[in-house]
Amino acid sequence: MKKLSTLLLLFLLSLSSAFATTLETIFEDNFYTLHVPNRCGQNILNFLKLAQKENIDLSRAEIVNVQNGWVEPQYVRNEGYSPKAPGPAGLTRAPGKRYYDFHVFLIHENKVYDFDYGNRPVVHSLQTYLKKMWFTGKEGDRFLGASLYPAEDYLSGKPMPTQTKSTPLLQLLNRK
Repeated sequence: MKKLSTLLLLFLLSLSSAFATTLETIFEDNFYTLHVPNRCGQNILNFLKLAQKENIDLSRAEIVNVQNGWVEPQYVRNEGYSPKAPGPAGLTRAPGKRYYDFHVFLIHENKVYDFDYGNRPVVHSLQTYLKKMWFTGKEGDRFLGASLYPAEDYLSGKPMPTQTKSTPLLQLLNRK
């Protein structure tokens, strides 16, 4: 009888963990409804509020604010390529880059959550995300800088400092 009750308890615990909410499921479930174009900081803030409601531990999460960066257009939400004038077959597209004066995304446990990355909810490792979204393979990539800010501070309403130490994006790849 004791073995049966132990097995039942283990089964119930495994069921509860199977249905546990994770940051990734919150992102996937809200990718389309939370996104507001050109409001990356607000999108992440709303995402953090949902995570907080689900009691997700955000103590190791960081907001990343990238300044003055060129991104790969095929990875930018709703961009693909810069539209040209419509032709007889409809809208045609030409290759082009997209420039961000700034952009905000979230890192949590080496995973990136970005509502402007692609047209569907994709969570990549930091290394994969940076290489696909930000690195063009040109020499100037190593000069792209990012300010890091604790997500819990951002969530609590503390303003992001205007002058924070800028970390080269390439250095983020070497983080543990």
